[in-house]
Amino acid sequence: MEDWRQVLAKSIVRPKDLAERFGLDEKEVEAIVGPYPVRITPTVLETIKSPGDAIWKQVVPDVAELDDIAADDDPLEEDLMSRCRTSFTGIRTEFS
Repeated sequence: MEDWRQVLAKSIVRPKDLAERFGLDEKEVEAIVGPYPVRITPTVLETIKSPGDAIWKQVVPDVAELDDIAADDDPLEEDLMSRCRTSFTGIRTEFS
């Protein structure tokens, strides 16, 4: 089994690499992925058959996300279930 650090090191994190892997225009991928942090492991990459398939949609941001400025920051209300809280100073603290 491959060490997790090696797996992470082989992951795609740059829009340029994602564009090259799937034969896409680098500028288009940069416009979509650029604002978001992305890390796609080799295992997940192998399951993506083509841009836009189900796995792609789970791991690559969509251009529509850039236009949805009225969307709730936490639509799944995960912050309500989190033990971490952000104070007015922006410091995250964990409550036990």
